[in-house]
Amino acid sequence: LYEKDRATLINRFVKQSRPGVYDPQLLERDVNFLNKWGRKLDFPTVESSNDPEVFRIWWKIKQEKVKLNYVDFDDILKYTFLLLNSYAEIREIVSKKIRFLLVDEAQDLNDIQFRIAESLSSYWNNLMIIGDDLQSIYKFRGAKVENFINLGTSNPSIETLKLTKNFRSSEIIVKASNALISLNKNQIPKEAYSEIKSSSLIDVNIYEDKSDEGEKVTQMVQQDLLNGYVPGSIAVLFRNRNMIKEIEDNFIKKKIPYYVSGSNNFFDLPLVQHLVKIARLIVHPNDELALEQCILQIYGIDEQICHKLMYISNHYGVSLARVIMSIEKWNCINPEAVSSLK
Repeated sequence: LYEKDRATLINRFVKQSRPGVYDPQLLERDVNFLNKWGRKLDFPTVESSNDPEVFRIWWKIKQEKVKLNYVDFDDILKYTFLLLNSYAEIREIVSKKIRFLLVDEAQDLNDIQFRIAESLSSYWNNLMIIGDDLQSIYKFRGAKVENFINLGTSNPSIETLKLTKNFRSSEIIVKASNALISLNKNQIPKEAYSEIKSSSLIDVNIYEDKSDEGEKVTQMVQQDLLNGYVPGSIAVLFRNRNMIKEIEDNFIKKKIPYYVSGSNNFFDLPLVQHLVKIARLIVHPNDELALEQCILQIYGIDEQICHKLMYISNHYGVSLARVIMSIEKWNCINPEAVSSLK
């Protein structure tokens, strides 16, 4: 179940239950919080949500996922964890097949992911984890760096190897990083070093807002180009795609040629999503969520008409597919929509 699909379900349940009471975007944030809570070892409860209505929506989405045979990423983790920890014989069969297990970026694992790794390596006890506790930035997604930090101390038989030589950054950058990181009390003691010499100092820039940042970054790129740098030697790094709109706008305005690398997930492309929805309908003809989105996004049926079809489906207790197959008998649908759906 993709994030957009979950947002669709949230909007549907909000409109069906108490329209106008909740902002669907705020409710989506709260339901996402409950899903992240689900990455812990305990299931969410009414008390943990602090809002019975939010919990009720989350529970309805959970039931809908079961009905439509959906799982999202958190469900996969939760069910894998429960399977391995509830059935010792399954855990032994699976872990026996895994002679060695290596987990990369282990500082970003949450509780369930860490326990799954332990279960998968339980037979041979050959678990190797690679990570950097100082790069743990996903606590807001449920990552628990304490699992990574405490692993070496909780099990004396584990050997810890510290890779402290930095091959990417200059000596000045590494020394500045060490100075900042030394203030962090919750870490594995170590000090990085670099043999890359550079006379360039670190330049820290503070901007008023995204618009100001876009203009100033563009000005710096323009200056570099005037100083003789070729465009291919200049890079602007960003963490995610939605952070660079203002920079792109300014590049276009100033006629600066650029190329965005690694910005689009293949499965986020509209054409790919349409094909996935059609494939879902082929496998599960009663997948009402996929059918609803096909009606809206592929066939271009008005959202209001789609809501009428959903209302008919819920009111008469028949599937959305059956409603569409007998579309001519519903007088509330205009002839153009009937023709498109046929």
